[in-house]
Amino acid sequence: MSAATRKTQAPYRSVVDALIVLVRGNQVLLAKRQGTGYADGAWNLPSGKLEDGETVSQAAIGQETAARPPR
Repeated sequence: MSAATRKTQAPYRSVVDALIVLVRGNQVLLAKRQGTGYADGAWNLPSGKLEDGETVSQAAIGQETAARPPR
């Protein structure tokens, strides 16, 4: 790789996906994907991408769920 190519490439960036595993008795909270354009209709653990300045709890809850963190 030439020096010119190295200078124009974006630096490596990590993406952190925070998941919620909420269990009550023998039940697990799942969210149904909708309106994302990816795997719509599939069930998954509630999750969110960690953005700059956000805590892991805020990312996991995100805007996609009505869940609220414990106080």
